[in-house]
Amino acid sequence: MSDDLLPILLVLTLVLVFVLLMGIRLVMLLMRREGRPLPRERSVQELLVETLRERSYGEQEALRSQRESTMALEALNLLHRTIMDHIPVAVAVLDFNGRVQYANGLFLDTLSVDSIKGQSLGTISDTLNGQWLEMRSLGEQSKSGVPLYIDGMPKIVHLTLTELPDLQFLFTMQDRTRFHALEEQVRLKRELALMGEMASGITHEVKNSLAVVQGRLQMMKYGNVEQNTEKIQLEVDHLLKFVTAFRKSSEGESVRKEVIPLREWFAELVDHWQGHEWGERVSFPADSELAGEVRGDRILLTTVINNLILNGLEAVAGAGDGDRAPSAWVRIWVAEDPHEMRIGVEDRGPGFAKNVTGKVFVPFVTSKKTGTGLGLFHSRKIMLEHGGSLEVREGLPTTLICHLPKNMD
Repeated sequence: MSDDLLPILLVLTLVLVFVLLMGIRLVMLLMRREGRPLPRERSVQELLVETLRERSYGEQEALRSQRESTMALEALNLLHRTIMDHIPVAVAVLDFNGRVQYANGLFLDTLSVDSIKGQSLGTISDTLNGQWLEMRSLGEQSKSGVPLYIDGMPKIVHLTLTELPDLQFLFTMQDRTRFHALEEQVRLKRELALMGEMASGITHEVKNSLAVVQGRLQMMKYGNVEQNTEKIQLEVDHLLKFVTAFRKSSEGESVRKEVIPLREWFAELVDHWQGHEWGERVSFPADSELAGEVRGDRILLTTVINNLILNGLEAVAGAGDGDRAPSAWVRIWVAEDPHEMRIGVEDRGPGFAKNVTGKVFVPFVTSKKTGTGLGLFHSRKIMLEHGGSLEVREGLPTTLICHLPKNMD
């Protein structure tokens, strides 16, 4: 730096210091004029007091936060106890040795004890102790239908076991005694309904065959006893086979599968209806239309077709339309495509009543005065068991179509 610049810099520095001092003095004069206290240095004692005051405030805040956390935890525990005491599940926490660490009110009530905390589950109930040990050893998470006797009273309980941290286990128990009793009642009603279903279905078929037998007996008065006796025997054999097949179907057994040539099968149907009082009113397909075959249980499928034919005949006769109807009250037709065989049964009756439309397959729904409402229900059930279906076509003539798949495994 040049020696000529030093005096200049020195002068500038002095000027700046002077300006700064004058500025400070001016600020102090203004503060005095406005009545504001002048800043001063705080003593060591004042700094110490301030520090202690801040520390005390911090400790108070920490204590207040701790009290709030404690109150929140107590409220949460209260909520937990309230929930555990009011849920409809008996809950207990067990350690690895089966000692009760916690039990809610329902658990105590179920076992009819006042307190079991710290006690072994085996001292309260040998059955429960054995069940929980078995579930723990097998890794089972639930077990239903466990019989339990409390004060000599039988109970049915559902148990669950969930492993918790620190070798503890959540053990729950639900009283299913009433539910089990209801299940038994439902099962009994189902069995009774099945018995009624079987009886009604058998009655329907017996009624059909008895009509044929009755017609054959009347024909015997006019001779040809041997032929009519043979037809009656065939009807009796058919009934025996039907009862056997129907029993298997109602019990859920698989249907018998056999190849049934249509021409042979329809020859049996024609022979059957020749002995019926309305047999001449049934029109069957010509032999030329029966070149195919179906696969299934011959007895059950025969039952379906005969049931549909009888329904159609009764519909025409019951409506008093027999005289106005063409000679064929009921007509059977056959159609097929590469996937299925269709057998249609159409009648010239008035059709289904309005209160029955849409519910023809519902059990016990019928428009007949003496009907059971189970004939079509059984027929549809048999068709479903064959992998097919029973269709009701809208409009007149009333037509029901049996759909039978050609590939029935």
